[in-house]
Amino acid sequence: MQVKMNHDAQKASVDKDVYMETELGEDPLPQTLTHKPDTATTFDIIEALEGAGFGCGTLFYMSGCFLVNALAGSVLIILSLIGPTVRCEWDLSPFQLSCLNLSTYAAQTLTSFFTSPLGDRFGRRPLMLISASGLLVFGGLSAAATEYWEFVLLRTLLGLATGLGLAHVYVFPGEVVPKKHRGLAVTGTCVAYGVGILLTSFMAYLTMGIMGASWRCLVIVSVAFFSPCVLILLFTRESPRYHFYNGRVSEAEITVKSIYKMNGKDDKGLKLARNSNDTNAFFNEEPESFSLPYFVKILRASDNVTNTIALIVAGITSHFNYFFYSYSVPRILKEGYCTDDKIATSANSSCSYDRDVLSNVSVVNVAEPLGLVITLILLDRFGRKRVFTVVGSFGVLVLGSLYFNLCEYRYLQVSLLFMVYPVVASSALAPYLLMTEYMPTIIRATMGSIGLASASLGALMALFIADYVLLAGARYAIGIIHGVTVVLTISIMVLKRETMDTDLS
Repeated sequence: MQVKMNHDAQKASVDKDVYMETELGEDPLPQTLTHKPDTATTFDIIEALEGAGFGCGTLFYMSGCFLVNALAGSVLIILSLIGPTVRCEWDLSPFQLSCLNLSTYAAQTLTSFFTSPLGDRFGRRPLMLISASGLLVFGGLSAAATEYWEFVLLRTLLGLATGLGLAHVYVFPGEVVPKKHRGLAVTGTCVAYGVGILLTSFMAYLTMGIMGASWRCLVIVSVAFFSPCVLILLFTRESPRYHFYNGRVSEAEITVKSIYKMNGKDDKGLKLARNSNDTNAFFNEEPESFSLPYFVKILRASDNVTNTIALIVAGITSHFNYFFYSYSVPRILKEGYCTDDKIATSANSSCSYDRDVLSNVSVVNVAEPLGLVITLILLDRFGRKRVFTVVGSFGVLVLGSLYFNLCEYRYLQVSLLFMVYPVVASSALAPYLLMTEYMPTIIRATMGSIGLASASLGALMALFIADYVLLAGARYAIGIIHGVTVVLTISIMVLKRETMDTDLS
């Protein structure tokens, strides 16, 4: 008995040293490996990933997710850039153009909702790989469409591919990095969406604006640029947290050791083992038992019902604003002013954007990744809930001011649109980052997919009404975004707790 007590005391002392070193931002693994192998080289997944730190291996595991998300952003902006040209080529009505937008995001919404349990049952990586492959194949084929119905069909297939894997793109990075870098990993992946939009806008300026190429050339160039994502995912292993919490400890151990090796660290015989005192009440559940009652059981036990409702509302409202604004910017810049009557009468008068418009679109789109990087820094310093609440409140003030001060001067107009973009883009981070951190590992991908489905629903609503609202006037568009931002800010404020320092157990 006395021997066992001494052994437990020694192990507790070692664990204390580990977490004290981690708190100081140092690598805990070399300190613990100086002890006896039976107590020092056995870790749970949290300790092991903390010891791995952040390095080349971590960046490699994140890079595939980054490129897939950038490709998804490219898919979004393509429609707003080629819309006038496609409308004239096939003589489309406003309703047909809206259906073209809806085909992609209706498919994405349905797929992300109904396939959500697959990521928690079969893993994150397979779905990301299938999704990336589908985006490349159907995106490339859409450039060859000769009829309206062919283009709609291929855009629908693009939506199916996006919905299948996009939620896991946000979940995966947070499961392979240490706790203090989790905000960087998840939010950095979200930044990739804006990077994809920015790069595609620049490609449009080069191909359609300077070279005078067709919209088909832009589609092919954008797909080819992001194609390395498939190759990277082929050489990426499954999330170690997914394997660990689903009982496949040996596979998780192989992945963790590969991260150590790519990070340039010696694992020194590291072994993973499940903790018998693990607080995850569903740790021993078999993944094959996953069902709707099982999901509801975990959700209720996790005390996350209120948070889930708030995050779903945040997903709908934030992505309504994001997609509505992203789609509207080129149309407003097309005329060079913000007055209601001129936008209403001539927003659809031309079949293409000229070089100046495409240049200004690229300038405005720079604000998105810039704003996201600033938000990324603030999130890890001041916390998620506080930062998103401040961003939403600032957005309410800026949009209210913009509503009453729509301008007729090109440079002032571009400046104001530039200021609004970081607000709507940063707010769109909330459901992805918070869904990842609020939910247990056993249902994290499912909740991430539900978050994606709610975001897609917001996008559907925005893209359906965007053309009609822009015909009524830019002031109406700004007013709608302002009201939705108020609801978004309230949904963030009602969340029950801060998640910045929460372990992903």
